[in-house]
Amino acid sequence: MGVLHMYNIRVSKFLWAFAFFALAGCSGAGQGEWEETFPTFTKHTIAELDGGSYAVAFDVDRDGLEDIVAFPGGTEGDLMWFKNPTWEKFNITTQTERLINMAPYDVDGDGDLDIATASEFALNDSNNGGLVQWIEAPDDPTTNQEWALHYIDAVPTSHRMRWGDIDGDGRKELLVLPIIGVGVTGPEYIGASTFRAYRIPGDPTGVWEQQVLDDSRLEVAHGISVVDWDGDPTADILTASLDGVWLFQPGLESEPQHIGAGLDAPRPNRGSSEVGLGSLGVEGERFIATIEPWHGTDAVVYTPSDSDAELWSREVIGTEFEGGHALRAADLNGDGYDEIIAGARGGDWALMIYRYLPTSDSWEKIPLDIGGVAVSGLYISDITGDGALDILAIGGATDNVVLYENSP
Repeated sequence: MGVLHMYNIRVSKFLWAFAFFALAGCSGAGQGEWEETFPTFTKHTIAELDGGSYAVAFDVDRDGLEDIVAFPGGTEGDLMWFKNPTWEKFNITTQTERLINMAPYDVDGDGDLDIATASEFALNDSNNGGLVQWIEAPDDPTTNQEWALHYIDAVPTSHRMRWGDIDGDGRKELLVLPIIGVGVTGPEYIGASTFRAYRIPGDPTGVWEQQVLDDSRLEVAHGISVVDWDGDPTADILTASLDGVWLFQPGLESEPQHIGAGLDAPRPNRGSSEVGLGSLGVEGERFIATIEPWHGTDAVVYTPSDSDAELWSREVIGTEFEGGHALRAADLNGDGYDEIIAGARGGDWALMIYRYLPTSDSWEKIPLDIGGVAVSGLYISDITGDGALDILAIGGATDNVVLYENSP
């Protein structure tokens, strides 16, 4: 492990009054005054993982510490967790193939977090596969027993999933977004995917009711973020696809709103790929951050337009990526201003932080790690339990799971 000295200044710990997290990203609100100093990050390699694909953090064994759950890429289907703070590895399941995404939630209401998964993914076969399941947490997850798998549906090319309470009943629905529609083929991938929500039945091992949220707008739907757009009890959703950024508000039963068109270029290298919502101060202007185009090169920020234009204003703030594949917005120093954390799985394997500078109304580029992790996934949470948000990255070509400890 080593320390990434981005600055020579270490800041004292911050306590902030309010923070909220969305599974596609998280946004913190602190004291509302922009803080000039910025934390350093200590790099810890948690595990070597062949073709690392995706990782999240939550308290698996209910000891008060957030553990790390991860799976490799390729045809292997092993899902595993690493116990905080020793990072000892434990099995979850070896019975899945071609895992692509997961989302934790207490599905059966017994007080521990289960895991929804999307597996059997194949971009070149949009007619088959796409297994959506939930995996039931055992009483003692340290026994290395296989967790029980429960079928939900088969949705070809299921690629992104999140949990969000879209009807305001206090119980979250599972949001499943295939990357392409049934029967769609490359290289142009013409045809929309079907965006669905699934409701947990009284017996969660039974049949899950599904609701189609959209089946006409989202082509190559690569990014999704559950957010609080309007302060009401229902979850709102941002998506990133070849047609840019869309806002869905199922609780309002309103038509989706087109926020940004993404990069205007020939298919399929157009539109947006990842998406997150951030804020500039407690009462400041919000922004939407994206990577563009699909698996693209650019970090982009959208802000409300000063004109009567329907679409938000688009600004490219970085061009560091080759194969940009993960993005989050989060308040890393507790001052109420969200940073953008984004990474690429190709090229120089750049993992970057973009920090807003209100004095110049510009974005500072902070290289967090160049060449250390080929980022296929990012997750932001207080994994070390010290009140500061840490950065979790998983690398495909670099075969690693890496924790960047926020060191105030």
